[in-house]
Amino acid sequence: MNQQRSLHSFGRPVMAWLIAGGMALAGNTGTMTGRVFEKTTGEPLAGASVVVENTELGASADPSGHYIVINIPPGKYTVTASCMGYTHQSFTGVLIVQDNTVSVDFRLPDTVYDLGIRVDVVGEQWKLKPDRPAEGRGRLHHHRRPVHQAAGLRAEGPGRTQPGRDPDPRRQLDPHPGRAVR
Repeated sequence: MNQQRSLHSFGRPVMAWLIAGGMALAGNTGTMTGRVFEKTTGEPLAGASVVVENTELGASADPSGHYIVINIPPGKYTVTASCMGYTHQSFTGVLIVQDNTVSVDFRLPDTVYDLGIRVDVVGEQWKLKPDRPAEGRGRLHHHRRPVHQAAGLRAEGPGRTQPGRDPDPRRQLDPHPGRAVR
């Protein structure tokens, strides 16, 4: 009986300590959620980055523009959203409170980058003449040259046949003479 009392007296404080420690760790952080839109059209910006400055925390927007950043320690932060082709936008003083969710929506204006490079594209139209084959660029040149002999093999050029063979190529390929070839 004494052993049971000592086990209960030892187990209760340990359990209370584990429960209290878990509760203390459970509510230490906050969450930030929101959407990222294009400013003029209101379209969601899929893949836009949302970063909590001076931390390693951030998220990317899903195809509908939604993002969520979890496990943010309580405090005031600057939060920045950016997307390629758009001007980034920042909010300062965003207050994160433990066990709460704060919502921050971004509307990013599009950006035009002037690289200072001028590109002139010059071309000429290619004309087909119906009475003549195509000339100039793009013309395919086919030259038929007879093949006489290569590495001990006898080859047949256009118009030549071996003696005793039928000049009709359909009959040369037919492995079963007497059957119709279609």
